[in-house]
Amino acid sequence: MYTMKEKVALVTGAGSGIGRTTAHKLASNGANVVVADMDLEAAEATVGEIAAAGGAATAQRCDVAQPSDVAALFAYIEDDLGGLDYAVNNAGIAPRATPIADYDLALLRRVMAVNVFGVFNCLQHEVRLMRRKGAGSIVNLSSIYGQVAKPGYAAYAASKHAVEGLTKSVALENAEHGIRVNCVRPAVVQTPLMTAKDLKVTPGTPEWVAYEQANPSKRAAQPGEIAAGILWLLSDEASFVSGGGVNLDGAYLAR
Repeated sequence: MYTMKEKVALVTGAGSGIGRTTAHKLASNGANVVVADMDLEAAEATVGEIAAAGGAATAQRCDVAQPSDVAALFAYIEDDLGGLDYAVNNAGIAPRATPIADYDLALLRRVMAVNVFGVFNCLQHEVRLMRRKGAGSIVNLSSIYGQVAKPGYAAYAASKHAVEGLTKSVALENAEHGIRVNCVRPAVVQTPLMTAKDLKVTPGTPEWVAYEQANPSKRAAQPGEIAAGILWLLSDEASFVSGGGVNLDGAYLAR
């Protein structure tokens, strides 16, 4: 158990998958969690589960690619909750693999809007609130493709490389203000992002088996395994860790 009582935490994209599991873990450790998602019903479902387990959470609708949505979210956090201690910039999209010669530019803009500008939008507000407290911890969701690449993933890899750059720059800017900024790099994780929403690759199919076989551990991660790494980075147990990333990838990046 980490000591997170009387702390306020934000998780974006917390209506499902890694975000939902991370919100649960934060709440179980005593944090008051703001569950943000562009799908309000999904966010409310996460809050319902947390409440049933005895935790504290509120749901807020937010499309992180829309600055007005983000501004409203942080106005709520400041006015109603009094500030922010932890933030997990988890919201993101992952389109199916497509060669760059065939890539739709409208989709490229959407990938960058959510995965890069969305993180940037949130970081601006998170840093402003945390500086007022003189402390805070932020974790951004990168990917193995924030370090390497794969054919057909030009837009996604570019977006996650950008998240890595944001992580380092914002960490350097804010170290003297007591704010830590890190990222995590998951490999394939069994979440709705993979199986339903974006990629629509379901376990047991040849495509899913190929994903698993590409990993040295020969399996996909579960959301709880990623959330555990995020929680450690947020916690005081990682008090001197900032400006870098943790590989949660089953040894994928060790090659």
